[in-house]
Amino acid sequence: MKIVHSRRITLDIVQHRGGVLSQWAKTARPGDKIGAMGPGGTTLLPQVSRYLLGSDLSGLPTLARVLNALPKEASGHIVVSAPRDFPVADYLPKTSLTVQVTQEKETANNLITLFRGFPPPDYAWFAGEFQAAQAVQAFFREELKANSLLLPTGAQRTQTPDQIATDKP
Repeated sequence: MKIVHSRRITLDIVQHRGGVLSQWAKTARPGDKIGAMGPGGTTLLPQVSRYLLGSDLSGLPTLARVLNALPKEASGHIVVSAPRDFPVADYLPKTSLTVQVTQEKETANNLITLFRGFPPPDYAWFAGEFQAAQAVQAFFREELKANSLLLPTGAQRTQTPDQIATDKP
């Protein structure tokens, strides 16, 4: 979400099949009135020397908020999983962290492989699709032994409701 001025906002909505907000966005027009609450989650990360941050497209708005709250001298790395033609550099605020963009359909295992290529951070953070976020969080805690925060974007799941109910991927 980008605040244009105190009475107007611009919403960036990720379109995906079956989402209530996605369906609404297809018919929304400039000037339509909506209700809003939030923001949820947190934008404040502890002040440390080195960060490792990650996001898929659904977590990108939260990542942008987090980057806005980091100190200017923050260091570390960011991995973003997004479509090849998505302008990640234009979307995210300027940052001193290095940004690596990988293909949108990267699995959690592929994201974890990319995370392994960076020096261990003092703090790790990820926002994204529920199952990917769970796998990345386990990696942060078990392998990196890093303090970390997980923000699964619960509105987006790659599983169907039946698969979730039976816990079958």
